[in-house]
Amino acid sequence: MLQLYMTIGIILAAGKGSRFGSKSKLFVELCGQYVLDYPINLCKELRIEEINLVVKDREEDLDKCNIEGCNIILQSDKKGTGGATLSAVEKFQKPINGNVVILLGDCPLVLENTISQALNKLDNYDLIIGGVKSDSDHSYGRIISKNGTILSIEESSVKSEITEFRNAGWMVCNGKYLNDLLRKIPLINGEYYLTECVRIANEFDLRVGMIEVSEDIGINTKLDYINASSVLQKRFRENAINKGVLMMDPDAVYFSAKTTFEDDVQIDPYVTFKGNVKLQSGSHIKSFSSIESSTIGQNAKIGPFANLRNGTIVGEKVEIGSFVETKKSVFKKQSKAKHLSYIGDADIGEGSNISAGVVFCNYDGVNKNKSKVGKNVFLGANSSYIAPLELGDNSQIGAGSVITKNVKDNSLAVARSKQNEYKIINKNRSKD
Repeated sequence: MLQLYMTIGIILAAGKGSRFGSKSKLFVELCGQYVLDYPINLCKELRIEEINLVVKDREEDLDKCNIEGCNIILQSDKKGTGGATLSAVEKFQKPINGNVVILLGDCPLVLENTISQALNKLDNYDLIIGGVKSDSDHSYGRIISKNGTILSIEESSVKSEITEFRNAGWMVCNGKYLNDLLRKIPLINGEYYLTECVRIANEFDLRVGMIEVSEDIGINTKLDYINASSVLQKRFRENAINKGVLMMDPDAVYFSAKTTFEDDVQIDPYVTFKGNVKLQSGSHIKSFSSIESSTIGQNAKIGPFANLRNGTIVGEKVEIGSFVETKKSVFKKQSKAKHLSYIGDADIGEGSNISAGVVFCNYDGVNKNKSKVGKNVFLGANSSYIAPLELGDNSQIGAGSVITKNVKDNSLAVARSKQNEYKIINKNRSKD
């Protein structure tokens, strides 16, 4: 038996979503994290003590999500959202002495404030659902009410006419009633629908309430994915502005869910953030730059047209310029790479300068190898560095060199073939 706490979370993630395509919709990346990560992280933000993830089978992709601390429960033979929820409840001690939050794995737009509000309303209600104003035809459940009382939720296949509100998908309830509600759900079209709990709750004379919410997009189709992404980006941009980020054209900046900011950050148009990106105070990201899972230090300047890949750490007052690509590299204070370079698996010392055309050759065909560049090192234009190697403090590398060995402190290294000059014999050769 699973131990009980004051609040229990159940996330329903057993559906495959055949309308979305061959890949499970739950494991599609949406603004920097998987679709399934949104309800999981919501539960963690709410500090829900026990999070239960109901799945059809133990997919390999599940381990890519933020499932640490979650109980993984396989759905029983009972189909539908009601059957999935019952699979989780059957693992609990009876009765459930706490509140239960039920979320859909393919609904990434539910807000922490919304569920907090619903939990607070359980002082006056036994079951709370979310309702969205219906402004057009849709396939979501219709919320049936009369004189302010929520009576039931009818599937669109059963009730075709539009009602004032449609079902937002989530449910919050007093746990001591949940087991009885679930076991009363009838089999409809081969499935047990969780939404039937609203009708059954009224039959039990329980108090059913509703919170009006603005967004309810579930990911069922590619169009749903696009619409959900648009809503999330709007939220991320507003959050950035509220935290003091200066953007000339916010609509031309694409954030990830894990982008964080400090004071006085400036972001120019057409910048993309992916994964876990941290922007420290005074940093400036210029146009057409892409930054993935990296840290940008205080007063650093990135771009334009810079590509910072996973694991790049940029220190204070560092400059990374046009057409520079980095990966798993550290740039210490006031180091520079301003033009047309590739820096991979390298540690760049304080005050060092990387000239145009520099390439760190970190892959030997089998392994990725590391390079270490000391303080105040000058790397000449069009030079290559065959890792693993180290360049000592205050060393200088001549332009066009191919460096294959370590360079000592305070040394000049030049590794290029001798220039030869030959007399042209045939001065009258054809220009054709």
